[in-house]
Amino acid sequence: MIRLFACDLDGTLLNAAHESDEIIRDAVERITAEGKYFAVATGRQMNAGRIAELGFDREHMYTVCLSGALIYGDRGEILYHRGIEAAFVRKIIRAFPDIEFRFHGVDCTYARYSRERFIEDFMSRPDPSADMGPGGQEKRMNMFMSDSRFDQSEEEIAGQEILKITCRLTEPDRRRKLDNFLYEHRKEAVNAPFDDESYEITHRSVDKGEGVAWLGARLGVSESETAAYGDSLNDLAMLKRFCHSYAMAGAVPEAKEAAREILGRYEDYAVPAHILKTLEQER
Repeated sequence: MIRLFACDLDGTLLNAAHESDEIIRDAVERITAEGKYFAVATGRQMNAGRIAELGFDREHMYTVCLSGALIYGDRGEILYHRGIEAAFVRKIIRAFPDIEFRFHGVDCTYARYSRERFIEDFMSRPDPSADMGPGGQEKRMNMFMSDSRFDQSEEEIAGQEILKITCRLTEPDRRRKLDNFLYEHRKEAVNAPFDDESYEITHRSVDKGEGVAWLGARLGVSESETAAYGDSLNDLAMLKRFCHSYAMAGAVPEAKEAAREILGRYEDYAVPAHILKTLEQER
């Protein structure tokens, strides 16, 4: 019997506009109505504001966010957080002063570059939110900027508890240098990226699978009673860990290989349908 449903967001649970809607919310509410647990498992920061922006009700969900470095309860309380050592934060800043890292804390995201530089870079990327309609990319950009602090110094950043470090790199030489650095410091930090151009660096003990398992143990749910849904590279630890794991039809090949079963397309609400089917079968 499944007692905890853990879902990635983009490309998995959310609709084609990267939002929740009535179909998705109904499935989530049905989980809690039947005395079971629902958790978002995402690389994003998912504080109360972000949850509201996506149209979810905090009372119906737990949140494993920042790739497992931060876990919120269903009342918005912090249950767990695991930061990266400040010494490592200083090392990576000094080793790569030209890389535009984002340093994610519990409440804020810190950057050494300017707000104007962030806007320029974000708006120059291919638009992943075209289905959000006119202004979708700008809406998405504003969401990411809402809790950001720019023009931060090394001292200001290293003085915070940093849970995750992210960036995007396309140049092979810069990627090779950062990869070598992370390998040399593999006892301090780990990279579990969303895709081949991204970096999502956390404490070495952190990943989505570990975060969901920790939450399950706190709730009295075994790993065999947990279902995990995902589609990308940062879902691999979660999909590999649980015996009930599901990848989307559009998932990356590695996620499909890691999962026990492949579902349909997220745009067709494959996850809500599977959740409702599972609940029906277990009544």
